[in-house]
This record gives sequence, structure tokens and C-alpha cells, in this order.
Amino acid sequence: VFQIVVRFSPTDNVDDKGALLIESDDPDAPSLEVPLESKVPTGSECEISISPTTIQYGFVGLGRAQTRQVLLENKGWGECLVSQANLVVNPSQVFSLGTPFNPQGEKIPAGQFFRIDVVFTPKSGSSFQGELEISSNDGANPKSKVNLIGTTGQLCIEALPDPLDFGTIQQQCSSLKQTLEVYNICSQAVQLTGIKFGAG
Repeated sequence: VFQIVVRFSPTDNVDDKGALLIESDDPDAPSLEVPLESKVPTGSECEISISPTTIQYGFVGLGRAQTRQVLLENKGWGECLVSQANLVVNPSQVFSLGTPFNPQGEKIPAGQFFRIDVVFTPKSGSSFQGELEISSNDGANPKSKVNLIGTTGQLCIEALPDPLDFGTIQQQCSSLKQTLEVYNICSQAVQLTGIKFGAG
């Protein structure tokens, strides 16, 4: 096997065609022509899709923390550079970034994802609204915003461990039995009215 590497260096924004001619002493095919073609990619070099654009934390007990994720997908044909991810609206500093961010920016190759963890840790109050601003080299949307919404209050019921991790289980097999302990952390009595599983 003999490998030939062909490099393409475009100089304009038009489609290009060419051919690679291979000559040998093969009596049946002394010359072989290999067509070469390149097409100008459509769309933007960097096109960032953000999901979700609004994070709903729901109810989080005072002093607890809840983490939600923002996914940035590069749907363009080139590389995206996310230069900044800042909490521009952050009442009482209840929101924080759980993902270390490179001061030189985060690079997202075409078709790839970058995840940003945003943590909600309320210590007082009742409801909060924040805003995460993401700056990038996306020509159409150089600055994008993600709304952050969460409520809080005193919790009396605590269930441990949280999460209840069963580990990796093969199909058609069962895990070991796990115990979930429910505590009343308030001074008044609390009555449990039901225990059930969510969807799935």
C-alpha cells in the first residue's frame, strides 16, 4: 500500500474541481486519474445553539444547592470560541458557575458540545431571577442570554442519601436493596401522606 496525501488550500469562496494523475508501469492502466472536488460550506463558520434558554430550578430548600446544565452546540462548519460566560444578573449571589472556564475562552469544534453547569444555592429570600450571558464569535448572535429562575423556602423533610445511586446494573438483573431514610429537620411534627415513584 502506498499512501498519497493531498492538501487543499482554498483562496476564494467558490467551488473547486481538479484531478490527481497517477502514472505507473502497470501495462493495463499506465495512468489513473482521481477526481478532486471541494464545495464551499453553507451557513456560518460558528453557529451556536443554546439549550435550554431558560433554566427552571423549581423549589430548592434554603441552604441546599441544585445544579442545572446549559448545552452549547456548534452547528456551524468551523470552530466556535466562547470568550465569556458571565452571570450578569445575580441577586444575592445565589447563582454560580459550576464549570471551570478557560480565561482564553472555550473552543467548540464543528458538531461538538460544551456544557456549562449553573448552580442555584439560596440562603434566604423566596424567589430569584438571574441571567447568564454567553459571548462568542457567532456572527449572528455574539451575545446570548439564558434566564435563571428559582424559588426557595424552609424544608422540613430530608431524604438521604440523595441521590440514591444503584450503580450500573445489567439488563434482566436486579441491584442490591438500597435504604432511603426520611428525616424531619423542623421542630413541629410532619405527617407523610404518600410515597411514590415519578415517571419511568
